Amino acid sequence: MKGRTLFLGLTLLAVLPLSLGAPLDLSFITQFDDPFEPTPLSTVTNCGTSDDLFELTSLNISPDPPVKGFPITIAASGTLKDEVLPGANVSVLVKIGLVKLVNQDFDLCELIKGNLDEECPLAPGDRELTRTFQLPEDAPRGHYRVNAVVKTVDRRQIACFMADWVWLS
Repeated sequence: MKGRTLFLGLTLLAVLPLSLGAPLDLSFITQFDDPFEPTPLSTVTNCGTSDDLFELTSLNISPDPPVKGFPITIAASGTLKDEVLPGANVSVLVKIGLVKLVNQDFDLCELIKGNLDEECPLAPGDRELTRTFQLPEDAPRGHYRVNAVVKTVDRRQIACFMADWVWLS
């Protein structure tokens, strides 16, 4: 099921270029449930619930899987069920294999204002969003896993998004 992940997916993809450029911090070595489990070259999944405040109706990522050094475009649509006030945040975890690259919280409203031409508070309603950005050419090869959870200021979940891909070269 891919529902209700647009809002978080777009926010995560707005944050991802920042996270890939972050210095590598090896002090946070972490193990996945099964880090050696085979994976398709790219998967995007919803880790949210039917109670999430954003209901995704479509999501298109191109190219899929992402290609280092080239632009990636995300086009999505869905419905925001309730108002989102300033203070909402995005918790992002990015790993390559067993190594945590990023474990950071971002202000959702600042990300939206800087990347999606909207401002908080966000009113309920239908949304159609498209975002294109350049992926870094020098990103290390490996098995990437990304988890992002978006929550309101009062900790209600807006959306949850997981991405899993392999860069072989």
